[in-house]
Amino acid sequence: MKEKMKEALRPIYDKMLKDTSINEWSEIIDGEKCAYPCMAPVVGNNYPKEPRTGFMFYGRANNGWEEGVDDTFDTIYNAQLDGLHQYIRDNESAFFRVAGRVFSEYYGDDWLSHVVYSNLYKVSRHKKNPTDPECRVQLEYVKEIFEKEVETMSPKFVVLLTGENWAKVFLWHINGNEIPAPLETKKWADDYKYSLSVYKIDEVYYIVSEHPQGKKEYLHAEAILSIFEKYK
Repeated sequence: MKEKMKEALRPIYDKMLKDTSINEWSEIIDGEKCAYPCMAPVVGNNYPKEPRTGFMFYGRANNGWEEGVDDTFDTIYNAQLDGLHQYIRDNESAFFRVAGRVFSEYYGDDWLSHVVYSNLYKVSRHKKNPTDPECRVQLEYVKEIFEKEVETMSPKFVVLLTGENWAKVFLWHINGNEIPAPLETKKWADDYKYSLSVYKIDEVYYIVSEHPQGKKEYLHAEAILSIFEKYK
């Protein structure tokens, strides 16, 4: 599945990495000029081959990757899995803690090898989200990448821990440039101040929820797991 994903994405990444308005992005870090980091999806070695049985999860943008827009697609893609394991070990982020709570219910401690992790935006500053102008420049590429990722991996559920504002343009794109209507919106948290929405597009369930930072992680995970159980 990893090679299948790699070849499906190669033409889109090649175009994006050759776009001079993107591949020249750089910043000064510790006195050195560094290219913006660029990520590719991380496909677990044990992701299921049977269609409509797997899980994918998404964040907003990459955070802390070494590979940059001045690297080749092969370098970027091949480095991701080892890089992610190291990143999770080194950074106790709420994002990966919630993901771990959710997917370990199905796969135990080895959950990362059974799922696909990616981000909506592939190019960003070091340890920062892209600015609005930087999002706009890459948007046409990353919408196409998102569509191709889901099409290639054929999951049952796609979890977007991004918030609705980040996810809506991507759902609009894969829904034929029409705003999809949610199957349901579920309130969660002690005071029900947060919510997640469930969409079904081409037999795939998309769960759009808040970014986990600063929220009760076990309640967030329980809300997502309840959706899996309902629509399994």
